[in-house]
Amino acid sequence: MASSRYVRYPQADVAMTSSGTRDELFRGRANGGSSSAALRDNMLEDENDQVIGHLSDKISALKGISYDIEQEISSQNSLLDGLGSQFDGASGSLATTMQKLQHMVKNSGNSHMFALAVFVVVVFFFMYYLATRSRVS
Repeated sequence: MASSRYVRYPQADVAMTSSGTRDELFRGRANGGSSSAALRDNMLEDENDQVIGHLSDKISALKGISYDIEQEISSQNSLLDGLGSQFDGASGSLATTMQKLQHMVKNSGNSHMFALAVFVVVVFFFMYYLATRSRVS
């Protein structure tokens, strides 16, 4: 004898055999089962149809969400690719600037540095002179 497993539904308890064939499930109908069994079966079918409808709606919603996620990922990948290209260009420009700066420092000698230091000192004294002159007036 096949073992049976009981599944609890809000309307009724239904016994399903382990073989689970449709003929075994609906055998009572074919043998002139009662109208209450047919009514119960119709109620269960209606409930299953409602559950399937809800599942279909949820699957459609998940499909829409997954499509939106795919679109967002595509747009963000495009944005990241563009940023990567811009950073590569900026990195190249910075490397060229550093090379030019190193070349200038190597070839300029001390005379440019001395002139810059003298200029800074002169500007500092000029600003000091202007500041003290405005206090005296």
